[in-house]
Amino acid sequence: MSINERRWVNPIPGLPITRRVSSNSNRSSIIRPPRSQNLRSLTDTSQQFMTTAPFDQLPVKESDSLDNINPVNSYIPPYLALSSTHDQLSLLPSQFDTKNCRTIKLDLSDNNLVVTYAGPSDGNEKDAATVRVNEPIPRCSGIYYLEFEILNRGTKGYISIGYGNKHFKLTRLPGWEPCSWGYHGDDGCFFAQAADGLKFGPEYSTTSGNVIGMGFDFTQNKSFYTLNGSFIAYSPEPLPSLQLCPEIYPCIGLRSDNESVKVNFGLSEQNPFKFDIEAYVKRRKWDVIAQEIENRRVDWRVDNEQRSVEFLETPLEMRKVLGDRYTYSATGDDLSMPMGELVMEYLVHSSYAQTARSFSEALSKENKTDKQPIGSKSVDMEVDDSHSSWLQSLDEAASACKGTRNAILAGDIELALSEIRARWSSVLIDNQQLTFELLLRKFVELVIKAHSSEVNGLYEGGEDTAKNEEDMEMLQSPVLPPQIPPLELPHPDLMRAPSPAPHLNPLDKALAAGRALQAKYPPQAYPEYQERMRVAFALVAHDNIENAPEESLELLDINERQRLWEAVEMAINQSEGKPLQSALELVVRQAGATVSQAALMGDGKAAYIDIDDYIN
Repeated sequence: MSINERRWVNPIPGLPITRRVSSNSNRSSIIRPPRSQNLRSLTDTSQQFMTTAPFDQLPVKESDSLDNINPVNSYIPPYLALSSTHDQLSLLPSQFDTKNCRTIKLDLSDNNLVVTYAGPSDGNEKDAATVRVNEPIPRCSGIYYLEFEILNRGTKGYISIGYGNKHFKLTRLPGWEPCSWGYHGDDGCFFAQAADGLKFGPEYSTTSGNVIGMGFDFTQNKSFYTLNGSFIAYSPEPLPSLQLCPEIYPCIGLRSDNESVKVNFGLSEQNPFKFDIEAYVKRRKWDVIAQEIENRRVDWRVDNEQRSVEFLETPLEMRKVLGDRYTYSATGDDLSMPMGELVMEYLVHSSYAQTARSFSEALSKENKTDKQPIGSKSVDMEVDDSHSSWLQSLDEAASACKGTRNAILAGDIELALSEIRARWSSVLIDNQQLTFELLLRKFVELVIKAHSSEVNGLYEGGEDTAKNEEDMEMLQSPVLPPQIPPLELPHPDLMRAPSPAPHLNPLDKALAAGRALQAKYPPQAYPEYQERMRVAFALVAHDNIENAPEESLELLDINERQRLWEAVEMAINQSEGKPLQSALELVVRQAGATVSQAALMGDGKAAYIDIDDYIN
């Protein structure tokens, strides 16, 4: 597992903010606009919309041999990481299949990466023997590639590299049997499920040391071959369909004594490919985006009666995208109208009231200067009136959330709690988990403020930090001292935590908030919250916060505020009977799920469509 440096967003001045963390961390390493990160993360949860489980969640087949056990790959070749489905690639080919090798005159060595013809052989067709790799290639990868190095050409060089399904005869060379295809090195012919081949490329098995590459390009439904790092050609036959060959296994066939070949799956940084497959994949990815997406015309129309937007290019129908507000009718290749409505609803749903109003006015002006929508002459008047009333009501609702959002994003949790109690008291009563997270975040923010004051040398009251030795001793305790009596919290139904006295220094305020949190959530009554409290309290267990555990320091990530606000916003919307996500968020989720599912079903082009690329 590689380790990279990450720049932490540390709100405490004077402390180092460069930490070494795993590159697999799902934490954002940069500050993003508040909602863009939420949109970016939508596709991460898109699997819940799928009707078919991802391939890596299907039951793992039982191995015929302990030698065939293939653990989940910890290293993904860089070219595979370019696909949007690389996180689905849990099982990749990693060695030759050991089943039946000895019965067909083949020996495996070097961790089952080298196959040698053991013989004896007269060089006849009956002496042929083929070995498959241990796992099928992932169709969802978009493009898959591997290489074979000829260690020894043997007595006659009857070496064949190809692919087939799981059931073709291993006593025949690939390409001779139904559901098998192969490029034969002795004559340079390509065989496709037949005894007769077509002249395809150079004869490669005449010289030991040659490296033959074989690629599977599902974006074009073709296989291709390379020789010593140079591209030869695409095979004359398309790749087999999913119905004909649900699983495709690369394989190699040998037929004369001492022939020996080593396979390279690209699973090690120390053993790179001869062919620049990464450049090939980048070029194909660009072609898919430029030719198949950006230059494709999409016709659409809006159905007033059904209140739906129908895209005529595909069977996708986005019903009730415009809700019960107003609709218009238009046809053509301009998607600005429905897209504008989606964006505007997203802005209002996310409490960007002023931005939504400005965007709405700009959109209205643009629509008036563009072509007249199809419909009655009174459409413009009806749209303006209903739209103005609708926007005004949503504007008021969004403005109510603005203060709460700004308070949370600024770290003023006490102010946010006051706003929530005043406007949405049911949110705190009905959401015990959310209330706990708010109070826990309040403690963290007070700790941040306390350490900020320490670094600056003064507390808010102007006292020197050296005068607070007793407080610093408390900082060094592993958790808040349990012998300190908990504070009495009034109005328990609303989980109101008292504000520490204003004359207290920041450290005292943080400790008081911690005691109040312990008192409100004792271990006997709330065991599920104790671990979260332990992690947070570890921030005050050291005189230098940099020495706190990694899991505790993660609470200092400024994105934690954004995540807390999103949870609060969702609870507020739910309390008011509003949808939990805006229409745009639902469309993005559905788009991500659709693309992922298409890739998992073998659509190679879908593997290089990344919704995140368009969002950001």
